[in-house]
Amino acid sequence: MKKNQKKLKAFSLVELSVVILIVSIVIEGITSASRLVYQSRINSARFLTISSPINGIKDLLVWFESTSDASFAESEKSDLAKITNWHDINPQQPFKYVLNQPIVSRQPTYEARGASGGLPLVQFYSIPTAAQSMSTTGNIDLVGNPSFTMFFVASAGNNSEAKSRLFSIGNTSGACTQFDLSYWGNNLGNLRFNGGDKTFPMLNSNMLSVFRIVRDSVSGNSTVNGSSTAIYFNGAAKILQNRATEDCSPYLMPSPLSLNPDVPPNLLNWTVKIAEIVIFNRVLKSDEIRDIEAYLSKKWSIKLDR
Repeated sequence: MKKNQKKLKAFSLVELSVVILIVSIVIEGITSASRLVYQSRINSARFLTISSPINGIKDLLVWFESTSDASFAESEKSDLAKITNWHDINPQQPFKYVLNQPIVSRQPTYEARGASGGLPLVQFYSIPTAAQSMSTTGNIDLVGNPSFTMFFVASAGNNSEAKSRLFSIGNTSGACTQFDLSYWGNNLGNLRFNGGDKTFPMLNSNMLSVFRIVRDSVSGNSTVNGSSTAIYFNGAAKILQNRATEDCSPYLMPSPLSLNPDVPPNLLNWTVKIAEIVIFNRVLKSDEIRDIEAYLSKKWSIKLDR
């Protein structure tokens, strides 16, 4: 009887070992499948990028994108890795801009599956004493009273109290010499040349959204309170209020493009995620805009309001 009990006990241990082995194989299979799905999504995004209409539309100034193989150093393309350089992928210019942050404590992070559909993006996190930020190593070629079309794919997080800029170009040497887009709190965004605010309604959401900013200084009224500057949120036009202070004619000074350039006020933490930046130094045609936003919508799974 004891001999039979020993056999049963030994058999149970063998059986347990087999079960553990099978479970390990299943887990490994699931993990491998997950990696394959993730890589397939990135490859699909890269194909959309390479075949996108942006490549063939003239006057492309700068193009930053978070899925391309050339965007980041290989060592920094892992989840939560610190990003030193974000490289321009503009195919039309031999010179490439670089968004840079040499200070480790202020470097944004690579979020491997941060976007809808599990695509990578760049996350900027800020506290009241320090901001994770990046600026181009060279001045962006938008000087004077320029015309331009900008696309930013970024989270539309809008803390009820925080006021923090998504980007800025120019400097504060005088009125209307710096252009920026800010999350203004209380469900408002703010598109402004420094020295006055032009707010617009923006829903409180942490989802990726497409911001399109158009400025026509040639055929439109080129002053700040004129009709030359417009903003679109996921394809829908937003009504901009006039500046709270006097009108003026903008003049952008030579300067870098800066992302998340300042710390949030009111002792608040702040997070913004950026996936793609496209800037043209002219006003695009309606069909060009339609094609670009269709590409961005498909790639980042963003529904456009049209």
